[in-house]
Amino acid sequence: MRNGGNFAVNDFGLTDILRAVVSGGEAALPSDTYGWEELYDMAAAHSLLPVVFAEAADKPRFLELDGAHRARWRADSLAVISEQTRRTAEYSLIIPRLEASGIPYVHVKGLICRSLYPIPDSRYSGDEDILVSAEHAEECRRIFEDCGMVAVGRTDSSVLTWLDRRSGLRIELHAGELFAGGILAEYNRYFVSMLDRRKQYSACGITLSTLPETVHLLYLLLHAYKHFLGPGFGLRQITDISLFAKTFDGVIDWDGLLIPVAGTPAERFCRAVITVCVKKTGLTGGAESIADERICAELYSDILDSGVFGRSSLSRAHSAGMTVSASLSTGSPLLCTLFPPLSAMRKRYAFVDKCPFLLPVGWIYRMLCYAVEIHADRRRGTDNSAGKSLKLGRARVKMMRKYGFIDRK
Repeated sequence: MRNGGNFAVNDFGLTDILRAVVSGGEAALPSDTYGWEELYDMAAAHSLLPVVFAEAADKPRFLELDGAHRARWRADSLAVISEQTRRTAEYSLIIPRLEASGIPYVHVKGLICRSLYPIPDSRYSGDEDILVSAEHAEECRRIFEDCGMVAVGRTDSSVLTWLDRRSGLRIELHAGELFAGGILAEYNRYFVSMLDRRKQYSACGITLSTLPETVHLLYLLLHAYKHFLGPGFGLRQITDISLFAKTFDGVIDWDGLLIPVAGTPAERFCRAVITVCVKKTGLTGGAESIADERICAELYSDILDSGVFGRSSLSRAHSAGMTVSASLSTGSPLLCTLFPPLSAMRKRYAFVDKCPFLLPVGWIYRMLCYAVEIHADRRRGTDNSAGKSLKLGRARVKMMRKYGFIDRK
């Protein structure tokens, strides 16, 4: 997806297809097998394979594709849809228990974003996110355990992941914080205060509590920002935001949407993302009033290169240390990439979390794992060298500072 240290510039028609999903019309589909193979890889990297298949399956150019390639698209897409359908069904059994308990909670993204797609379960969700106040976390634990779920670990001090082993459903329970640490932590109080303003919404036949539309859109934008400051975010989130903004355009307070982040790098990022949605997916309505024509090209290229949550390559994943460090102004981005702080290492390695004095051992272990990954990638013919990670990290930090997505230094 990337050539050298440059950002990707070719989406092989994926954005045009997503524009058709969001805004209607006919997408320009590939005209040969090579084009369909490249589109397959790009759609898979952005976790949008079933969405693309659903849009293209009955189109002449897809039907002209040879049987083996059509079968691959169909089988891989239906496998994702089937898996997601099982998880949605399981979630439909858990939410009524949470509703009946009277616990103030809000569900964010996930199921609600899925419900906006033509075929909801074609939009894959790795997990479902629920926010409660810290005082209600123990009550939620009892409900999840009664439903047969098991706690499988913490992604942050305030986020506990629950797993249903039968369906594969994962729920991330946020106790008092949607953003743990980093420059977005200051907004946690704002989102927690919305527990008192939660509203009922029906998605895929499930009635649940969620944020007011304007607040929910802001959360989707800031969630993208959180990932952008790390390894990145991809076109699935752009599609989510576009569909959400289009569906609720009439009730979103566009004048007040960005007031909580006014004058900050987060505001500039949010305007830039809305600009990408307007220009690339055809989003219209109130979104056009806050789009910024000056910001788009480099951010869009970074989004293309990222894949879903920056997983397009090991180089990109390992470059995240530089971008996170730059956003926090915590010293040399290079040193933070090589030697992440204790807070970051505790999230990734259980032995460091349990015994913080083993931090140096964690650094060594991390470098050894990285060396093994690089060796395996080279055997596969891909390049994820440390030098490539540093080059990409520097390029992303430069872009972030150029557009004011992080404080300029």
